Parts: sequence; C-alpha cells; structure tokens
Amino acid sequence: MQAHSPDAALIWATTTVVPPDGNRLPTDPPIYNAAAATVMADYGIVTDDLYTLSVELRQDPAMYPPGYDVHYTALGYQNLADHVSESIRTALSPEPATVSLLCLGGLALLRRRK
Repeated sequence: MQAHSPDAALIWATTTVVPPDGNRLPTDPPIYNAAAATVMADYGIVTDDLYTLSVELRQDPAMYPPGYDVHYTALGYQNLADHVSESIRTALSPEPATVSLLCLGGLALLRRRK
C-alpha cells in the first residue's frame, strides 16, 4: 500500500476483544495485535487502538450485552465508529482534503486529493 500510494496516510486498527464464551480464544487478539504492531512500527504506520476501547465498552451492557459474542449494540458500534473517525481526522489534519478510503483487514489507506 505504501509503495502504491506513498503520500497516503495509513492507519492500522487493532483487533477487538473476544469474549470467553465466543467462537475464538480470548487470548488471540493480544497475540495478533502484538505481532501486527511490530510490523506497523517497522513501517511507521499509525495505530488506532480499538482493542483498549473494546475492553472498556464490554463493561457496559448498553454497549455490549452478554451473549453478543464479538458483536456490539448500535450504541457500541457508534462508539467504535466515533473512535475510528477521530483517528482518520487526526491522520489527515491539518490539511482538509477529499479522501479515498481503502480498508484491508485492519489497515486503512487514506489518499488525499486537493
């Protein structure tokens, strides 16, 4: 992505929490996040820490009721979206721009067009 769009802002989002009663192991996201964080740091890619936010959201039944596996309520998803939007705004500031957004897994490429 960097080779194709060297002026683009790249943002990597961490994997969110997996509950103990889910279909995946709760220990997996920290392992995946740590491995990916090493690669992202090597390339200077900004991190959007959704994992830490998801830990907080899971404490509030209005955001994440029991039995939802890895899914959130509409309010929980809105909180995640607000966090992602802020990460994008921060990556693009101070210049206003028209943006193209491409997401692959947890990696987003933001291409500015003036």
